[in-house]
Amino acid sequence: MHTTHILNTYTVCIDLLLTTYDILIELTRDRYKMNTICISNQKGGCGKTSLTHNVGCVIATLHEKKVLFVDVDGQANLTTVFGFNPDNVKSISELLTSKKKQTRDYIVKTSVPNVDLIPSNQHTFSAEKQLYEKTGREFVLSDALEQVREAYDYIFIDTPPNLGIITLNSLIASNSVILVYTASEFSLDGLSQILNALDEIIKNKRLNINQTKILGAIQNNYKSTTRKVNAKLKDALAGVSDIPKYFSPISETTELEKSQFEHQPAYLYVPNHKISSDFKTFAKELIACLG
Repeated sequence: MHTTHILNTYTVCIDLLLTTYDILIELTRDRYKMNTICISNQKGGCGKTSLTHNVGCVIATLHEKKVLFVDVDGQANLTTVFGFNPDNVKSISELLTSKKKQTRDYIVKTSVPNVDLIPSNQHTFSAEKQLYEKTGREFVLSDALEQVREAYDYIFIDTPPNLGIITLNSLIASNSVILVYTASEFSLDGLSQILNALDEIIKNKRLNINQTKILGAIQNNYKSTTRKVNAKLKDALAGVSDIPKYFSPISETTELEKSQFEHQPAYLYVPNHKISSDFKTFAKELIACLG
């Protein structure tokens, strides 16, 4: 009887441990359902900011999702396109370099419904140097966003055009990465470099705390008339097995630049233009891909 009592107690303990494990697994799954997205390329001039700004705004307004934009580029283009003066904002640089800061204190509301922003300014350039001296420097942005992830359906991170510590932070903080490229050799070189960096993160259990994955790639400034260039580009990408999906391309147009000067997403500035349709399509594909 004593033996039976011990066995029963052992069984109860095992059941309790398994139940606890199942709960932890579900909590972990919930965490990874949070959509933190980085649209990236190591080279400048690919249109990362315009893509990030427009697809995020479409998701926020037309799909009625709560979206946070995070500008970690010292050029502060994303901050500017929302109509803010970078010299008059509390910058992400302070959040990245100071101790015990509350992320919500750096969030500002934008004029676009359902859209908030953590702005940047030129001080983010110097934050890059300061981060190298911090312990756990690779996880600073992820830790900061962890404070507010539950308040948003989507978080979009706009990165600088380099593979420095801030870009590394952005990739580690993201659940999903979308690679942007244009029909140029420099852009494809940048794509190759960012793929190598992502491969290092994904394979490293210490770094891959948010189960970062490559969601796909998208071509920006697409021209349907340049058929020979498009064919060569397709051939060049044919052997890249690390990219699981190619989203519908974004067309080249000067209307996009005009909308930026007016501090409006394209679908509001030129609602009937093809560029608006392109971003709406991209948003639908992205939401479907994320499930």
